[in-house]
Amino acid sequence: FPEAGGTNSNISADGKIVSLPDYVHEVGEKAFYSNLTINTISLNNVTTVDNEAFARCGNLRTVTIPVGTTSIASSAFSEGGLQNIKVSSDNAVYQDIDGVLFSKDATELLTFPLNHYKYKNPESTDASGYNYEIPAGTVTVKAKAFVGANINKLTFASSVTTLEEDAFASSRLREVEFGSGFSVIPSNAFRQSLVEVIDIPANVTEFQSGAFYNCPSLREVKIADGSKLTKIGESSFGNCPKLESFTFLGCCDQLASIGSQAFLNNTSLMAFALPKNVMSIGAKAFTGCASLKTFEFASDATISQIGASAFADCTGLEEISIPNSVKVISGQAFDGCVGLKKVSIPAGTTNVEYNAFSACTGLTNIEVDKDNMDYASIDGMLCNKDKTTLLIFPGGKAYDNLTLLSPSFTTIGNRAFYSCKNLTTITIPKQVTKIEDEAFALCDQLK
Repeated sequence: FPEAGGTNSNISADGKIVSLPDYVHEVGEKAFYSNLTINTISLNNVTTVDNEAFARCGNLRTVTIPVGTTSIASSAFSEGGLQNIKVSSDNAVYQDIDGVLFSKDATELLTFPLNHYKYKNPESTDASGYNYEIPAGTVTVKAKAFVGANINKLTFASSVTTLEEDAFASSRLREVEFGSGFSVIPSNAFRQSLVEVIDIPANVTEFQSGAFYNCPSLREVKIADGSKLTKIGESSFGNCPKLESFTFLGCCDQLASIGSQAFLNNTSLMAFALPKNVMSIGAKAFTGCASLKTFEFASDATISQIGASAFADCTGLEEISIPNSVKVISGQAFDGCVGLKKVSIPAGTTNVEYNAFSACTGLTNIEVDKDNMDYASIDGMLCNKDKTTLLIFPGGKAYDNLTLLSPSFTTIGNRAFYSCKNLTTITIPKQVTKIEDEAFALCDQLK
Protein backbone atom coordinates (compact mmCIF):
# COMPACT_ATOMS: atom_id res chain seq x y z
CA PHE A 1 0.00 0.00 0.00
CA PRO A 2 1.34 3.50 -0.76
CA GLU A 3 3.38 5.12 2.00
CA ALA A 4 2.66 8.40 3.74
CA GLY A 5 3.92 11.44 1.89
CA GLY A 6 3.10 9.98 -1.54
CA THR A 7 0.46 11.09 -4.01
CA ASN A 8 -2.36 9.22 -2.30
CA SER A 9 -4.38 11.83 -0.42
CA ASN A 10 -6.12 9.13 1.68
CA ILE A 11 -3.12 8.86 4.01
CA SER A 12 -2.31 11.48 6.60
CA ALA A 13 1.08 13.13 6.45
CA ASP A 14 2.37 11.09 9.38
CA GLY A 15 0.85 7.88 7.99
CA LYS A 16 -1.16 7.17 11.13
CA ILE A 17 -4.64 7.67 9.66
CA VAL A 18 -5.58 5.72 6.55
CA SER A 19 -8.80 5.93 4.57
CA LEU A 20 -8.77 3.36 1.81
CA PRO A 21 -9.63 4.67 -1.69
CA ASP A 22 -13.11 3.97 -3.00
CA TYR A 23 -11.77 1.66 -5.71
CA VAL A 24 -10.34 -0.78 -3.11
CA HIS A 25 -12.83 -3.61 -2.54
CA GLU A 26 -10.58 -6.22 -0.97
CA VAL A 27 -7.71 -6.05 1.48
CA GLY A 28 -5.57 -9.05 0.60
CA GLU A 29 -3.74 -11.48 2.83
CA LYS A 30 -1.02 -9.72 4.86
CA ALA A 31 -1.55 -6.47 2.94
CA PHE A 32 -0.66 -4.37 6.00
CA TYR A 33 1.20 -7.11 7.87
CA SER A 34 3.48 -5.71 10.61
CA ASN A 35 2.76 -2.09 9.64
CA LEU A 36 3.73 -0.18 12.77
CA THR A 37 2.70 3.25 11.53
CA ILE A 38 -1.08 2.98 11.12
CA ASN A 39 -3.18 4.11 14.06
CA THR A 40 -6.66 4.34 12.53
CA ILE A 41 -8.09 2.88 9.33
CA SER A 42 -11.40 3.31 7.50
CA LEU A 43 -12.27 0.54 5.03
CA ASN A 44 -14.78 2.62 3.00
CA ASN A 45 -15.84 0.45 0.00
CA VAL A 46 -14.02 -2.71 1.09
CA THR A 47 -16.19 -5.84 0.98
CA THR A 48 -13.57 -8.44 1.96
CA VAL A 49 -10.74 -8.46 4.50
CA ASP A 50 -8.49 -11.50 4.10
CA ASN A 51 -6.39 -13.50 6.57
CA GLU A 52 -3.83 -11.48 8.52
CA ALA A 53 -4.55 -8.41 6.44
CA PHE A 54 -3.74 -6.20 9.46
CA ALA A 55 -1.92 -8.79 11.58
CA ARG A 56 0.84 -7.51 13.86
CA CYS A 57 -0.05 -3.87 13.30
CA GLY A 58 1.14 -3.01 16.76
CA ASN A 59 -0.04 0.61 16.78
CA LEU A 60 -3.40 0.10 15.08
CA ARG A 61 -6.03 1.31 17.54
CA THR A 62 -9.33 1.71 15.67
CA VAL A 63 -10.87 0.08 12.60
CA THR A 64 -14.07 1.34 11.00
CA ILE A 65 -16.12 -1.27 9.13
CA PRO A 66 -18.37 0.30 6.45
CA VAL A 67 -21.84 -0.66 5.30
CA GLY A 68 -20.69 -2.88 2.43
CA THR A 69 -18.19 -5.15 4.17
CA THR A 70 -19.46 -8.73 4.10
CA SER A 71 -16.42 -10.92 4.81
CA ILE A 72 -13.76 -10.51 7.51
CA ALA A 73 -11.30 -13.37 8.09
CA SER A 74 -10.89 -14.57 11.67
CA SER A 75 -7.18 -13.66 11.71
CA ALA A 76 -7.57 -10.30 9.93
CA PHE A 77 -6.50 -8.25 12.99
CA SER A 78 -4.49 -10.88 14.93
CA GLU A 79 -1.49 -10.13 17.16
CA GLY A 80 -1.70 -6.35 16.92
CA GLY A 81 -2.60 -3.45 19.14
CA LEU A 82 -6.27 -3.07 18.20
CA GLN A 83 -8.49 -1.48 20.86
CA ASN A 84 -11.79 -0.76 19.16
CA ILE A 85 -13.83 -1.94 16.16
CA LYS A 86 -16.56 0.35 14.83
CA VAL A 87 -19.22 -0.93 12.44
CA SER A 88 -21.67 1.09 10.37
CA SER A 89 -25.16 0.70 11.79
CA ASP A 90 -26.37 -0.04 8.26
CA ASN A 91 -24.04 -3.01 7.74
CA ALA A 92 -26.19 -6.10 7.10
CA VAL A 93 -23.61 -8.68 8.25
CA TYR A 94 -21.78 -7.19 11.24
CA GLN A 95 -22.26 -4.99 14.25
CA ASP A 96 -20.07 -3.85 17.09
CA ILE A 97 -21.07 -4.21 20.71
CA ASP A 98 -18.98 -1.93 22.88
CA GLY A 99 -16.04 -2.09 20.46
CA VAL A 100 -16.19 -5.87 19.90
CA LEU A 101 -17.07 -7.37 16.51
CA PHE A 102 -20.26 -9.49 16.41
CA SER A 103 -22.54 -10.89 13.75
CA LYS A 104 -25.50 -8.69 12.91
CA ASP A 105 -27.87 -10.80 15.00
CA ALA A 106 -25.38 -10.71 17.92
CA THR A 107 -25.28 -14.51 18.20
CA GLU A 108 -21.64 -14.84 17.09
CA LEU A 109 -18.68 -13.13 18.75
CA LEU A 110 -16.18 -12.75 15.91
CA THR A 111 -13.21 -10.61 16.95
CA PHE A 112 -12.22 -9.28 20.34
CA PRO A 113 -9.65 -6.44 20.02
CA LEU A 114 -6.41 -7.47 21.68
CA ASN A 115 -6.11 -4.29 23.74
CA HIS A 116 -9.79 -3.69 24.35
CA TYR A 117 -8.96 -2.81 27.95
CA LYS A 118 -7.35 0.41 26.67
CA TYR A 119 -10.56 1.34 24.87
CA LYS A 120 -12.48 0.86 28.11
CA ASN A 121 -9.94 2.69 30.20
CA PRO A 122 -7.37 4.72 28.23
CA GLU A 123 -5.35 5.35 31.39
CA SER A 124 -4.71 1.64 31.99
CA THR A 125 -1.15 0.44 31.64
CA ASP A 126 -2.02 -3.28 31.59
CA ALA A 127 -5.01 -5.63 31.60
CA SER A 128 -4.50 -7.04 35.09
CA GLY A 129 -7.80 -5.65 36.36
CA TYR A 130 -9.81 -5.95 33.16
CA ASN A 131 -12.66 -8.47 33.09
CA TYR A 132 -15.02 -9.19 30.22
CA GLU A 133 -18.46 -10.78 30.26
CA ILE A 134 -19.67 -12.33 27.02
CA PRO A 135 -23.11 -10.76 26.47
CA ALA A 136 -26.28 -12.79 27.01
CA GLY A 137 -27.64 -14.00 23.69
CA THR A 138 -24.23 -14.88 22.30
CA VAL A 139 -24.35 -18.46 21.01
CA THR A 140 -20.94 -18.99 19.36
CA VAL A 141 -17.43 -17.78 20.07
CA LYS A 142 -15.77 -18.05 16.68
CA ALA A 143 -12.33 -19.45 15.86
CA LYS A 144 -9.45 -17.20 16.98
CA ALA A 145 -11.85 -14.59 18.36
CA PHE A 146 -9.66 -13.87 21.41
CA VAL A 147 -6.24 -14.92 20.08
CA GLY A 148 -3.59 -12.96 21.97
CA ALA A 149 -6.16 -10.86 23.82
CA ASN A 150 -5.05 -8.96 26.93
CA ILE A 151 -7.70 -9.80 29.48
CA ASN A 152 -7.67 -10.89 33.10
CA LYS A 153 -10.99 -12.71 33.58
CA LEU A 154 -13.62 -13.96 31.17
CA THR A 155 -17.19 -14.88 32.12
CA PHE A 156 -19.31 -16.93 29.74
CA ALA A 157 -23.00 -16.23 29.30
CA SER A 158 -25.14 -19.35 29.73
CA SER A 159 -26.40 -18.78 26.17
CA VAL A 160 -22.99 -19.76 24.69
CA THR A 161 -23.31 -23.29 23.30
CA THR A 162 -20.33 -23.44 20.94
CA LEU A 163 -16.66 -22.59 21.16
CA GLU A 164 -14.55 -22.92 18.03
CA GLU A 165 -10.90 -23.92 17.65
CA ASP A 166 -8.17 -21.55 18.87
CA ALA A 167 -10.80 -19.22 20.34
CA PHE A 168 -8.56 -18.09 23.24
CA ALA A 169 -5.16 -19.33 22.05
CA SER A 170 -2.13 -17.32 23.21
CA SER A 171 -4.37 -14.94 25.15
CA ARG A 172 -3.25 -13.32 28.40
CA LEU A 173 -6.39 -14.69 30.04
CA ARG A 174 -5.81 -15.76 33.66
CA GLU A 175 -9.25 -16.67 34.96
CA VAL A 176 -12.31 -18.26 33.33
CA GLU A 177 -15.83 -18.62 34.63
CA PHE A 178 -17.42 -21.21 32.39
CA GLY A 179 -21.11 -21.21 31.58
CA SER A 180 -23.50 -24.12 31.52
CA GLY A 181 -24.35 -23.97 27.83
CA PHE A 182 -21.52 -25.68 25.92
CA SER A 183 -20.27 -29.25 26.15
CA VAL A 184 -17.04 -29.36 24.09
CA ILE A 185 -13.81 -27.46 24.68
CA PRO A 186 -12.38 -27.63 21.17
CA SER A 187 -8.89 -28.12 19.79
CA ASN A 188 -6.37 -25.51 20.97
CA ALA A 189 -9.15 -23.42 22.52
CA PHE A 190 -6.95 -22.15 25.38
CA ARG A 191 -3.55 -23.21 24.02
CA GLN A 192 -0.68 -21.12 25.43
CA SER A 193 -3.03 -18.94 27.45
CA LEU A 194 -2.13 -17.82 30.98
CA VAL A 195 -5.04 -19.49 32.82
CA GLU A 196 -4.06 -20.51 36.35
CA VAL A 197 -6.97 -22.41 37.93
CA ILE A 198 -9.79 -24.07 36.01
CA ASP A 199 -13.12 -25.25 37.40
CA ILE A 200 -14.75 -27.42 34.73
CA PRO A 201 -18.55 -27.62 35.07
CA ALA A 202 -20.43 -30.90 34.81
CA ASN A 203 -21.83 -30.08 31.36
CA VAL A 204 -18.45 -30.38 29.61
CA THR A 205 -18.21 -33.73 27.79
CA GLU A 206 -14.92 -33.49 25.94
CA PHE A 207 -11.52 -31.83 25.87
CA GLN A 208 -10.38 -31.98 22.26
CA SER A 209 -6.74 -32.12 21.18
CA GLY A 210 -4.55 -29.40 22.64
CA ALA A 211 -7.42 -27.72 24.48
CA PHE A 212 -5.10 -26.40 27.24
CA TYR A 213 -1.78 -27.36 25.68
CA ASN A 214 1.33 -25.49 26.80
CA CYS A 215 -0.36 -23.25 29.37
CA PRO A 216 2.68 -22.12 31.38
CA SER A 217 0.75 -20.79 34.41
CA LEU A 218 -1.87 -23.52 34.84
CA ARG A 219 -1.64 -24.90 38.39
CA GLU A 220 -4.91 -26.64 39.13
CA VAL A 221 -7.81 -28.28 37.29
CA LYS A 222 -10.98 -29.37 39.06
CA ILE A 223 -13.68 -31.50 37.42
CA ALA A 224 -17.14 -31.05 38.95
CA ASP A 225 -19.02 -33.84 40.70
CA GLY A 226 -21.46 -35.54 38.34
CA SER A 227 -19.33 -34.62 35.35
CA LYS A 228 -20.48 -35.81 31.91
CA LEU A 229 -16.90 -35.81 30.66
CA THR A 230 -16.26 -38.72 28.26
CA LYS A 231 -12.88 -37.92 26.76
CA ILE A 232 -9.62 -36.16 27.61
CA GLY A 233 -8.17 -35.73 24.14
CA GLU A 234 -4.69 -35.89 22.72
CA SER A 235 -2.28 -33.33 24.23
CA SER A 236 -5.20 -31.57 25.89
CA PHE A 237 -3.17 -30.70 29.01
CA GLY A 238 0.33 -31.45 27.72
CA ASN A 239 3.35 -29.26 28.52
CA CYS A 240 1.79 -27.47 31.47
CA PRO A 241 4.89 -27.41 33.70
CA LYS A 242 3.19 -25.88 36.76
CA LEU A 243 0.16 -28.18 36.82
CA GLU A 244 0.26 -29.77 40.27
CA SER A 245 -3.29 -31.01 40.69
CA PHE A 246 -5.90 -32.52 38.39
CA THR A 247 -8.83 -33.54 40.58
CA PHE A 248 -12.18 -35.22 40.05
CA LEU A 249 -14.36 -33.76 42.79
CA GLY A 250 -16.82 -36.66 42.69
CA CYS A 251 -18.43 -39.01 40.24
CA CYS A 252 -17.01 -38.98 36.70
CA ASP A 253 -18.29 -42.35 35.52
CA GLN A 254 -18.67 -41.41 31.86
CA LEU A 255 -14.97 -40.74 31.25
CA ALA A 256 -13.84 -43.51 28.86
CA SER A 257 -10.42 -42.51 27.55
CA ILE A 258 -7.32 -40.43 28.17
CA GLY A 259 -5.66 -39.61 24.87
CA SER A 260 -2.04 -39.79 23.83
CA GLN A 261 0.22 -37.14 25.40
CA ALA A 262 -2.76 -35.81 27.36
CA PHE A 263 -0.53 -34.84 30.33
CA LEU A 264 2.86 -34.99 28.61
CA ASN A 265 5.76 -33.36 30.48
CA ASN A 266 3.68 -31.97 33.34
CA THR A 267 6.69 -32.05 35.60
CA SER A 268 4.84 -30.74 38.69
CA LEU A 269 1.88 -33.17 38.64
CA MET A 270 2.11 -35.16 41.87
CA ALA A 271 -0.89 -37.50 41.93
CA PHE A 272 -3.68 -38.77 39.72
CA ALA A 273 -6.75 -40.88 40.55
CA LEU A 274 -8.21 -42.58 37.49
CA PRO A 275 -12.04 -42.77 37.28
CA LYS A 276 -13.24 -46.35 37.20
CA ASN A 277 -14.73 -46.46 33.69
CA VAL A 278 -11.67 -45.24 31.79
CA MET A 279 -10.97 -47.99 29.27
CA SER A 280 -7.60 -46.85 27.92
CA ILE A 281 -4.62 -44.64 28.65
CA GLY A 282 -3.05 -43.49 25.39
CA ALA A 283 0.57 -43.50 24.29
CA LYS A 284 2.77 -41.08 26.26
CA ALA A 285 -0.28 -39.88 28.21
CA PHE A 286 1.82 -39.17 31.34
CA THR A 287 5.32 -39.29 29.87
CA GLY A 288 7.73 -36.98 31.65
CA CYS A 289 5.56 -36.37 34.73
CA ALA A 290 8.66 -36.50 36.89
CA SER A 291 6.91 -35.54 40.17
CA LEU A 292 4.13 -38.12 39.84
CA LYS A 293 4.42 -40.27 42.98
CA THR A 294 1.02 -41.92 43.12
CA PHE A 295 -1.28 -43.13 40.39
CA GLU A 296 -4.44 -44.72 41.72
CA PHE A 297 -6.73 -47.12 39.91
CA ALA A 298 -10.24 -47.71 41.24
CA SER A 299 -10.81 -51.07 42.89
CA ASP A 300 -13.47 -51.80 40.26
CA ALA A 301 -11.51 -50.31 37.35
CA THR A 302 -12.43 -51.30 33.80
CA ILE A 303 -9.29 -50.15 31.99
CA SER A 304 -8.06 -52.75 29.50
CA GLN A 305 -4.84 -51.25 28.10
CA ILE A 306 -1.96 -49.07 29.20
CA GLY A 307 -0.55 -47.45 26.06
CA ALA A 308 3.01 -47.32 24.79
CA SER A 309 5.24 -45.06 26.92
CA ALA A 310 2.16 -44.04 28.92
CA PHE A 311 4.24 -43.49 32.08
CA ALA A 312 7.71 -43.23 30.55
CA ASP A 313 10.17 -41.10 32.55
CA CYS A 314 7.83 -40.74 35.53
CA THR A 315 10.93 -40.79 37.70
CA GLY A 316 9.06 -40.15 40.98
CA LEU A 317 6.77 -43.17 40.65
CA GLU A 318 7.83 -45.83 43.17
CA GLU A 319 5.11 -48.47 43.04
CA ILE A 320 2.23 -49.35 40.76
CA SER A 321 -0.57 -51.88 41.32
CA ILE A 322 -2.15 -52.64 37.98
CA PRO A 323 -5.87 -53.54 38.15
CA ASN A 324 -7.13 -56.94 37.09
CA SER A 325 -9.01 -55.43 34.15
CA VAL A 326 -5.78 -54.57 32.32
CA LYS A 327 -5.13 -57.04 29.51
CA VAL A 328 -2.25 -55.25 27.76
CA ILE A 329 0.76 -53.36 29.12
CA SER A 330 2.28 -51.84 25.99
CA GLY A 331 5.92 -51.42 25.06
CA GLN A 332 7.91 -48.90 27.13
CA ALA A 333 4.80 -48.20 29.21
CA PHE A 334 7.04 -47.53 32.23
CA ASP A 335 10.32 -46.89 30.40
CA GLY A 336 12.83 -44.86 32.42
CA CYS A 337 10.84 -44.92 35.68
CA VAL A 338 14.05 -45.02 37.70
CA GLY A 339 12.26 -44.66 41.05
CA LEU A 340 9.93 -47.61 40.43
CA LYS A 341 10.77 -50.44 42.83
CA LYS A 342 7.82 -52.80 42.64
CA VAL A 343 5.18 -53.75 40.09
CA SER A 344 2.21 -56.07 40.59
CA ILE A 345 0.87 -57.90 37.52
CA PRO A 346 -2.75 -59.04 38.06
CA ALA A 347 -4.40 -62.30 37.08
CA GLY A 348 -6.19 -60.80 34.07
CA THR A 349 -3.15 -59.49 32.19
CA THR A 350 -2.45 -61.49 29.02
CA ASN A 351 0.17 -59.37 27.25
CA VAL A 352 3.14 -57.61 28.84
CA GLU A 353 5.19 -56.33 25.92
CA TYR A 354 8.90 -57.11 26.11
CA ASN A 355 10.25 -53.64 27.00
CA ALA A 356 7.35 -52.45 29.15
CA PHE A 357 9.73 -51.77 32.08
CA SER A 358 12.95 -50.95 30.24
CA ALA A 359 15.52 -48.63 31.88
CA CYS A 360 13.81 -48.98 35.26
CA THR A 361 17.12 -49.00 37.13
CA GLY A 362 15.48 -49.17 40.57
CA LEU A 363 12.99 -51.95 39.82
CA THR A 364 13.75 -55.07 41.85
CA ASN A 365 10.45 -56.91 42.00
CA ILE A 366 7.82 -57.78 39.43
CA GLU A 367 5.10 -59.69 41.24
CA VAL A 368 2.55 -61.81 39.38
CA ASP A 369 -0.80 -62.97 40.70
CA LYS A 370 -0.75 -66.75 41.15
CA ASP A 371 -3.95 -67.07 39.10
CA ASN A 372 -2.45 -65.45 36.02
CA MET A 373 -2.61 -67.97 33.17
CA ASP A 374 0.23 -66.50 31.09
CA TYR A 375 2.90 -65.19 33.45
CA ALA A 376 4.76 -66.05 36.64
CA SER A 377 7.58 -64.55 38.68
CA ILE A 378 10.83 -66.00 39.98
CA ASP A 379 12.80 -63.88 42.43
CA GLY A 380 11.12 -60.76 41.06
CA MET A 381 11.82 -61.64 37.40
CA LEU A 382 8.93 -61.88 34.93
CA CYS A 383 8.73 -65.20 33.08
CA ASN A 384 6.24 -67.36 31.26
CA LYS A 385 3.79 -69.51 33.18
CA ASP A 386 5.95 -72.67 33.19
CA LYS A 387 8.97 -70.60 34.27
CA THR A 388 11.22 -71.67 31.41
CA THR A 389 11.54 -68.32 29.59
CA LEU A 390 12.86 -65.15 31.16
CA LEU A 391 10.78 -62.30 29.73
CA ILE A 392 11.74 -59.19 31.73
CA PHE A 393 14.70 -58.85 34.05
CA PRO A 394 14.13 -55.96 36.54
CA GLY A 395 16.88 -53.39 36.07
CA GLY A 396 17.38 -52.90 39.80
CA LYS A 397 18.48 -56.52 40.23
CA ALA A 398 21.56 -55.97 38.07
CA TYR A 399 24.46 -56.02 40.53
CA ASP A 400 27.91 -54.60 40.03
CA ASN A 401 29.74 -57.87 40.57
CA LEU A 402 27.53 -60.80 39.59
CA THR A 403 23.96 -61.36 38.43
CA LEU A 404 22.44 -64.83 38.74
CA LEU A 405 19.48 -66.37 36.92
CA SER A 406 17.13 -69.16 37.89
CA PRO A 407 18.28 -72.63 36.78
CA SER A 408 14.75 -73.27 35.48
CA PHE A 409 15.26 -70.93 32.52
CA THR A 410 15.98 -72.52 29.15
CA THR A 411 15.31 -69.36 27.09
CA ILE A 412 16.24 -65.73 27.53
CA GLY A 413 13.50 -63.84 25.75
CA ASN A 414 13.49 -60.98 23.28
CA ARG A 415 14.88 -57.84 24.96
CA ALA A 416 14.73 -59.51 28.38
CA PHE A 417 17.60 -57.33 29.68
CA TYR A 418 16.88 -54.37 27.42
CA SER A 419 18.54 -51.19 28.70
CA CYS A 420 19.73 -52.68 32.01
CA LYS A 421 22.18 -49.88 32.57
CA ASN A 422 23.81 -51.37 35.69
CA LEU A 423 24.36 -54.87 34.34
CA THR A 424 28.10 -55.63 34.25
CA THR A 425 28.45 -59.39 34.67
CA ILE A 426 26.01 -62.27 34.29
CA THR A 427 26.17 -66.01 34.65
CA ILE A 428 23.91 -67.84 32.23
CA PRO A 429 22.72 -71.26 33.46
CA LYS A 430 23.88 -74.23 31.38
CA GLN A 431 20.24 -75.18 30.81
CA VAL A 432 19.74 -72.08 28.62
CA THR A 433 19.68 -73.20 24.99
CA LYS A 434 18.26 -70.09 23.33
CA ILE A 435 18.94 -66.38 23.57
CA GLU A 436 16.46 -64.35 21.53
CA ASP A 437 16.90 -61.12 19.56
CA GLU A 438 18.29 -58.07 21.37
CA ALA A 439 18.18 -59.88 24.70
CA PHE A 440 21.03 -57.69 26.00
CA ALA A 441 20.51 -54.60 23.82
CA LEU A 442 21.59 -51.26 25.34
CA CYS A 443 23.27 -52.95 28.31
CA ASP A 444 26.12 -50.45 28.06
CA GLN A 445 28.11 -51.65 31.08
CA LEU A 446 27.99 -55.36 30.28
CA LYS A 447 31.55 -56.67 30.14
